[in-house]
Formats: sequence, C-alpha cells, structure tokens
Amino acid sequence: MSAQTVIHVDTASPTVAPPVQTGHPLRWLRELVLLRSFEFGYMWVKDLAQTNGIKTRAYRNANRLVEFERSLHLFIEPNLQNLFMNSTLLIRFLNLYYTTMHFAVTSGVLLWLYVRHQQRYGRMRTILLLSSTLALIAYFAFPLLPPRLYPCDCLVDTLDVVGGSWSYYSNQIKHLANPYAAMPSVHFSWALWSGIALWRYGRHRVTRVIGVVHPMLTGFAIVATANHYWLDAVGGAIVLALAAWLVTAGSHWRNQRSTTADATTVDKLGGVVSR
Repeated sequence: MSAQTVIHVDTASPTVAPPVQTGHPLRWLRELVLLRSFEFGYMWVKDLAQTNGIKTRAYRNANRLVEFERSLHLFIEPNLQNLFMNSTLLIRFLNLYYTTMHFAVTSGVLLWLYVRHQQRYGRMRTILLLSSTLALIAYFAFPLLPPRLYPCDCLVDTLDVVGGSWSYYSNQIKHLANPYAAMPSVHFSWALWSGIALWRYGRHRVTRVIGVVHPMLTGFAIVATANHYWLDAVGGAIVLALAAWLVTAGSHWRNQRSTTADATTVDKLGGVVSR
C-alpha cells in the first residue's frame, strides 16, 4: 500500500487505532545514520579528552567555575547533596534515574514523534542533533571536571558510594564516558527537549505532566549526584535554545529563497507569455 493512501477510520470504535504512516522504508536507515553520527562524534571527542592537555584545562576550568559560583554565593552543590545523603533510598533512585532515563525517555519521545507526529519529527530531531553537536564542540573548547571529581571533601560520587545501575569505575563505562564532558549538560538539554515535545504535542494531561516533571527531576538528579554543576544545566538550556533558533532561522531562510525563486519563475513565464 502506498504511503500516500488515505485510510478512513471509524473513530467511534475504541478498538481501532488511527493510521500510522512511517514514510519510505529507507527513512529509518537515514534516521539511524543521523543518530549514529552523534555517537561517533561523541567517541571522537572522548578520545581527544585523553590528549592535548585537556585534563589540565578541565581542572583549571572547574576551579574557575566554582569560584564564579562562589562569587554569586550560589555554590550550592555540596549543600544540596549533603541535604539528601542520609536518604539512601532517594539517592539510589536519583542514581537510577540519572543512568537510565536519559536515553530511555529521549529515545521514547523520538519514536513517539516519528510515529505519531511526523510533521513535527523532522524539526524536533534536527534541534536535538544540533544541540548535541554544539555540546560536543563545547566539550572540546571548554573541558570541565564534574563535581564528583572536584578536588574537595565536600562532594562525593553517589554512583560509587551508594550505587546504581553502573559505576564510572567499571571498564565498560571508562571506555564510553568522557570524564570532562560536564559543560553543557546533555542530560538536561535532552530532558528539556523531551519535556518541550511532550508538553507541546501531547494530547493528554499525563503526557504533559511528564513533560514538566522529567526535566525538573533530571535537573535535580544531575546536581544531587554530583555529576553536574547547576551552571551545566543552564548551559544545556542555552545550547538547546541556540539550536532551536538556528533551525528556525534556517527554515525561514529556505522559505524566503523558495518564495523568491517562485516569484522569479512567475516573472519569467509572464515575460514569455507577453511576447
């Protein structure tokens, strides 16, 4: 059956689902290639983190960021973590949320958009990938030691002390993780992206509530577990906003060019007819 075939559905029947058009089969392959390209980019930047004096720069940048937060009287990471460290159950929950929901929710929202909101999918996917690309550039330009590795006794690595679904000290995670990729927080930018998509395109109240709760809970988790400074979350929001602006500007530019080209074609046709 052609993807353009119109299927009429009896909406009165609760057992019949609305039709889903997923486009040309090769579109799946294109989407997988686009998503895998970010993974390759991340691994490339991660490998660079072991060279070119990046570790020294990451320590220096962490000192600068902490001093900046202290100058604002907003170096809140130690106090926030200490406030909840006595609740092992809560910390373990935050560890699990941090390690599992990052990919699970983002992947789920991508699939939901692809299947249920295809007209919105392309723009939202491009914003997600562009914001992630901007984050990769930032990781190389501004390597940053996360709070869990900051040389002080005021913060601990909760994944190591309390436990979760994995540890940064396992061989597999050492191979995958970039220890100096703190600014901006992709955890928060992806969560914010997911929340915006669920809020804007969700048709049910529960969907919208999840859209609000997920980025808030992610923001709390990344700071309480000492994986990010709160400024990293601000950085994540900034790269997402910048990516959205660039995608919008690019769309307007393409539309303007298309309108100009159509007008030029009409003028040429009019000239031919007048002859």
